[in-house]
Amino acid sequence: MIATQAPSAISALGKSEKAAMLLMSMGAEAAAQIFRNLNEHEIGELTAAMTRVSAIPHSERQAMLAEFLGLLKDDDPFHGGGLPYARTLLGKTLSEDKAAALLRRLETPASAETPFASLWAVETPALVRVLLQELPQTIALVLAHLPPKQAATVLSALPKDLQPQVVERCALMKEVSPLTLKRVEAALRRRCPPDKPRDKPQTLPAGGFKVTAEILNLSGGEVEKRIFNDLKHQNPSTVDELQKYMLTFDDLGKATDATMQMLLRELDLPTMALALKGGSEIMKEFVCRNLSERAKERLKEELEMLGSKKRSEIKAAQEQIVALARRLREEGKITLGQESANEDDELVE
Repeated sequence: MIATQAPSAISALGKSEKAAMLLMSMGAEAAAQIFRNLNEHEIGELTAAMTRVSAIPHSERQAMLAEFLGLLKDDDPFHGGGLPYARTLLGKTLSEDKAAALLRRLETPASAETPFASLWAVETPALVRVLLQELPQTIALVLAHLPPKQAATVLSALPKDLQPQVVERCALMKEVSPLTLKRVEAALRRRCPPDKPRDKPQTLPAGGFKVTAEILNLSGGEVEKRIFNDLKHQNPSTVDELQKYMLTFDDLGKATDATMQMLLRELDLPTMALALKGGSEIMKEFVCRNLSERAKERLKEELEMLGSKKRSEIKAAQEQIVALARRLREEGKITLGQESANEDDELVE
């Protein structure tokens, strides 16, 4: 007979844990049906709860089920529970990428320090001095875990012949164990103490083509060009993959009309006019096509009034627009490059 009074371990559980135990009693197929009606935050909360309640004894599980009016009568309905159960359930509910990302967050303690966060506060010259004593793969590992802007600054400060080696290893980097990350960071931290206030740690993607491309985008045109020229001879396939994720001002000319209209709503015309001063005719036509007649006339007036401008000023305006495009893409408001191509190439029945 199922007890009507929950033991202390059960009474201490929150609603999420109790809901997780109920879901676990249903089996993966039935629980997956419920998951499909929840948002990602709710799924994450319940999945985390599943990993917390797997060790509760069977007798105490039965006591909890009494709260659900004895509807579940299986002798041991929990099918194991814990992280293996959560992995099966997520695999039936979310896409492979989303399920893997959620499980990675669950497997990492909430209190865990962001890898290499202790180096975010180190000035570039000091960090470069320490990194130059390391192998290229170690330098790549560190850059892959720094904020992109800081990583780009450090990359630009490395010797020119070392930069392509670091970029190649960063782009081809596979997942590294948390233990390895901690050991490397601890060794570097002892030789390179922070010397300014630290920013609040945040979760950052580590390595891979997308992260490496973002670092290169922020490194400046000369650094990017030199690295690509060197890598083309050593590993052309890596360059091809990186370029898929790179973004330049002229690349925006390949975007959809909707994307350009969104960008134009966020920009002032003088900035766009200055950027177009060094842009292609195709880009100018594309921008004008997405402006109202009145705005088009204002843009032409701005272009006529500009006169001669320094290349550095034009580049700064273009970089400002590219940075805006990247931000809007991260916010999911626009699609660019490969994403736009994939969007246009979807099947129509």
